[in-house]
Amino acid sequence: MTWEKYFEGTPCKDLKENVDLSYYSHIKIGGKAQYFLETADKEILSSIVQFAFNEGLALNIIGHGTNMCFGDECLKGLFIKIKKEEWIQIKNCHEITFPSGMGLVQALQMAQKNALVGLEFCIGIPGSIGGAVKMNAGTKVGEMKNILDSVCLLDEKGIRNVGKSDLDLKYRFSNLKENQIILSATCFLRCVDEEEMKEERKKVRAYIKERNEKQPVEFPTLGSTFKNPLGHFAAKLLEESGLKGYREGNIGFSEKHANFLINYGGASAEDLKKIINLAKEKVFSKTSILLELEIKTVGIKW
Repeated sequence: MTWEKYFEGTPCKDLKENVDLSYYSHIKIGGKAQYFLETADKEILSSIVQFAFNEGLALNIIGHGTNMCFGDECLKGLFIKIKKEEWIQIKNCHEITFPSGMGLVQALQMAQKNALVGLEFCIGIPGSIGGAVKMNAGTKVGEMKNILDSVCLLDEKGIRNVGKSDLDLKYRFSNLKENQIILSATCFLRCVDEEEMKEERKKVRAYIKERNEKQPVEFPTLGSTFKNPLGHFAAKLLEESGLKGYREGNIGFSEKHANFLINYGGASAEDLKKIINLAKEKVFSKTSILLELEIKTVGIKW
């Protein structure tokens, strides 16, 4: 059954075909999506997930695309971009629920406006709430599993609440599947007085300054390319292997931070794949450590 026929008479009228995915990846690389939809509407999402399940279509969820890269070809399946929303719900002073599509920086700002702290670790992460939960995003000062209580989840079985303990959150990992859509996340933060909030805001400003000095924020990147191996820092291993500032054509590792890949303009997924494989080979040859990707790729055969 075609999607036009399936959704005839329903609110789901904005499904598109052959959409350029490079626009939805922070590093500006990617081919075309067979089917694409941008929404945060629960009714529409429920209908589209059921359609994908019934038709056997691969489902790929896109948040802010800050750690996601797509292959160069036309990619089969359904790509859902979770639309940005700006509401929050607060209970019992410290229990706050964010919509999945809200950016982490905005979530931090809204929490602080309500005298809540705990999200400050995410100031260096440009992604969304949903994406942060999915990969248990974090920095050197914290990660999502430290504050998360539960998520509201949608898949072919419907909508339900799932507690943190059922997500198996580990370093840059959760057990959430591609066909499961995070609709919202509830976090436990800490209420503070105005004096303590001033100190927290001061820390945030200092961290932003440090981030701008040490990371190539002026270029399209996907953040950290590789996970930190146990007991090591990926950036240090890359730098010691001669890859800091290394460039091949239109793509290369940053001179500021060796674990950040930069698209200098016109790079392809094949270019990205080539330089990633080269980096893994060089680091393994020097250290016997096999680097693991932190970024997510769709439609790139490794």
